[in-house]
Amino acid sequence: MLPKKNGRTRLYSWIKGMDFKMALHATFNFRLSWLTFVIVLGLVTAPVFLSPQLQRSSTLQAQSAGGWLDRPLVNWNKQSTELPRPVVSIDQQEIQTRCPNLLRQADSPFEHELVNAGWLLYGALQSFGVAKVVTAMSGADNGCRPSGFQAFVYYGDSYAGTLSPAPMDSLTNGALMTIRLMSANNISAEFGRYKENDSPCCPRRVSYVTYEVSTDEPLRFGPVEIITKRLCPDAWISEIPPTDAVRLFEVKWRLTEVNGVALTTPSPYLKFEGAAKIWSANGGCNKVAGRFEIDGPSLTILSSASTKMACLETEAQQLETDFLKALSQVTRFELKDNSLRLYDCDTLLLVFRPDVTTKKTP
Repeated sequence: MLPKKNGRTRLYSWIKGMDFKMALHATFNFRLSWLTFVIVLGLVTAPVFLSPQLQRSSTLQAQSAGGWLDRPLVNWNKQSTELPRPVVSIDQQEIQTRCPNLLRQADSPFEHELVNAGWLLYGALQSFGVAKVVTAMSGADNGCRPSGFQAFVYYGDSYAGTLSPAPMDSLTNGALMTIRLMSANNISAEFGRYKENDSPCCPRRVSYVTYEVSTDEPLRFGPVEIITKRLCPDAWISEIPPTDAVRLFEVKWRLTEVNGVALTTPSPYLKFEGAAKIWSANGGCNKVAGRFEIDGPSLTILSSASTKMACLETEAQQLETDFLKALSQVTRFELKDNSLRLYDCDTLLLVFRPDVTTKKTP
């Protein structure tokens, strides 16, 4: 309502006051809108300006819990050469009291480096020449199993990297189970792949990871192959005499059947060298070779290298593809009726017969 006193002067003052209030209100709204704009812009562009350490931390979180084993290979050791630190604080006295036989003392310069970084050493040191692998943890669960643990690789006294992109917990998906040093430049490891209904003792799948090192400057260490296989229940694996494994070796096995389909002109072959734990094959177009692991009837085909010849015929290409894919799925073998049978647990994948030109037959 307009003021009634002092006529024109009061009216002018009231209008002027209203202009000032409106201007103040508009200015406030403009500043608020500008502030909102700046905040939103900052949230959108923040990841671009994050420090490399924070970006790497986000990457490791995304790769934790075994998810990295299902994605394309990424060498996390290239992203940082800094020794990782435990992600949680450690009560060493509490762990020593509760789990007196779990921890061990450092006895080398690189092990002291890990301890100084906040890690607790456990398990035996593994080495092959200058290559060494040390396991360390940041805690222990109620069963005195390591939690927040990692495997560190050293060459000489120089830190080279880790076997996992993030710390692991025992009996969880992606937990490290076994480490094997095949040579100073080749390491393999097995990781348990737990699913929701798996028993803590027995994951249904295992991922086999092969690592290699380049001694060029700077030193490079990282994964080169991941193969994930399901584990077979004991009921599916029949007991066979130990001598059967010997019969597998040094024989050129000719492929006669792939995934239930018999071959009319068997050309691919497979051969195992028992002493060196090396297998070799010809898929029909290319020569392939790699390592294998055998334990009773269990057989795992690992890390292959292949020539890169093109198949001239479509059928030959398809046969080679099916043959090599089936080889990567093998979990056990059986020698029966003068034939070699390779299975994925209870599923028959490949059937071979000894080459008639070889002298040694099973």
